[in-house]
Amino acid sequence: MLRKITAFSYIFKPNPCRYKLSNIEIFTHAFQIRRFYVEVSKEISQHESNKSLIINRLIESRKRLNSSWNEEEVRKLLDAVVEHGTNWKTIWEQYFKPNRNPGSLRGKWERMHYAKQRPSYHNPWTPEENKILSEGVAKYGVGKWAQISKLFTHRDRHQVKNHWIDILYRNRGKWTPEEDKLLLNLVDQYGIKWTLIGRHMNRARNDIYSRYYILIRKEWTKEENQTLQNLIAKHGENWKIISEHFSNRSIYDIKMHYKQCSSINPKVNKGRWTPEEIKAFND
Repeated sequence: MLRKITAFSYIFKPNPCRYKLSNIEIFTHAFQIRRFYVEVSKEISQHESNKSLIINRLIESRKRLNSSWNEEEVRKLLDAVVEHGTNWKTIWEQYFKPNRNPGSLRGKWERMHYAKQRPSYHNPWTPEENKILSEGVAKYGVGKWAQISKLFTHRDRHQVKNHWIDILYRNRGKWTPEEDKLLLNLVDQYGIKWTLIGRHMNRARNDIYSRYYILIRKEWTKEENQTLQNLIAKHGENWKIISEHFSNRSIYDIKMHYKQCSSINPKVNKGRWTPEEIKAFND
């Protein structure tokens, strides 16, 4: 006979469908398969009860649970909700067992329900909505899209977030030297926490991220390398003091460049590995 752990092993093995589920959904799905396994074991006669037959039945059940909804199922779900409300367990037991689970019924109903309440994503934003959005961002901060979306009747958090990014991209213009310097200072202060940095700048998160990596990937000139070498000879690896001499370089950028540049750092060796080095590495 198949051991109890088999159902859980089966559900957790690598599978693209797995990554579409939350932890709770995965556990619920595994529990449903375990229960179905027990039912299958009772239905199959003792002569037929073997591992491969039960696994095949489990696989068939899994395919049904993950299959697309057809028109007949949708109509059945709508009628069941009219009769039983949102009692998903009752609806599942009377109408959908074992092809669906209560969680999938609730998810399908919510998707259909909220889709009717909100207009199309292509509906233009009004000046009044733009004003409400700006006030919401000022009150709650960038990133609090769920809270801000509650200020609207027919806009969800994804629409709110995407529209705010569109506004920023339309109004952003070119990056100024002052903005570049502020960005580098904020990275030194907070690290690469783009959402947090975005609260201090009138820029979108992705815009800040892209600009930062453009700045740090900028080629170092011979003059910069010479200045860095002189400063290290004078101050050692005191990156805070050294960074004061580079207006367009962050501490992180300076530090990483020094660790990788063989012309400045004598400890960096970019030549071929010697047999002794290979042996030391393997040991």
